[in-house]
Amino acid sequence: MKKTRYSDEQIVRILRETDKDTVAEVAKRHGVSEATIYAWRKKFGSMETDEVKRLKALEGENARNIPAGATWHSFGGLASSTALLHVNDPHTNT
Repeated sequence: MKKTRYSDEQIVRILRETDKDTVAEVAKRHGVSEATIYAWRKKFGSMETDEVKRLKALEGENARNIPAGATWHSFGGLASSTALLHVNDPHTNT
């Protein structure tokens, strides 16, 4: 996978520049294509830099909590999760 030139926080700052200047001007200033600016806008939307930092922290936390190689199916999917909820529920007879 290609390494990005800009961090997520830098990308959000660049997107905030497009609020003041045109996309073409901002893209040229930072050496990226207009399509890249639009792709970033689609990914980050109206996020601010502090929100991006929080998102990265949560993603890192989630990565540490899920065992390596685990998938949704390795946990048995939704049916097993629901069954576990019923097993631990004192109001059910199972």
